[in-house]
Amino acid sequence: MSDFLDTDMRTRALALMGAERSAVLALCHEGRPRCFQMAVALGVDEQRVYLATSQDSSKYSMLLACPWVCLFFSTARNRDTDPQHAATLEVQGGIEPVAGERALQARQLLVARHGALEQFLCDPGTRILAVRMTRLVLTERFQQVAVLDVDS
Repeated sequence: MSDFLDTDMRTRALALMGAERSAVLALCHEGRPRCFQMAVALGVDEQRVYLATSQDSSKYSMLLACPWVCLFFSTARNRDTDPQHAATLEVQGGIEPVAGERALQARQLLVARHGALEQFLCDPGTRILAVRMTRLVLTERFQQVAVLDVDS
């Protein structure tokens, strides 16, 4: 792929991530797929997507046990026009625990985007995590697929 196409695809992928407030987190646990709807926020560095979960949850344990995940974003809204206009984005990458100043900044991004979750996000038992992007797979019009390996 040319640099121009890479830049254009990355721009469209980042715009999709910025427009969607949630994504489906897909992971593998004990050889079986698991999916969770997650509130997310794109990092300022545009290389990480932040999410939060309770330290006591089975989801948190699963993420620590197998940190390779996929976030699935979709603009589909169950409308007749979706096949012509909807786009999906897979953000493949590794989970990173976030601590210190970066955790504070990520928490602020999440609270700004999901104000109704502020109490949960600020709870001492809530862990902020980042998905460090390694690959983006953008599908537009249900069949036009572009893949971009991300240097992060």
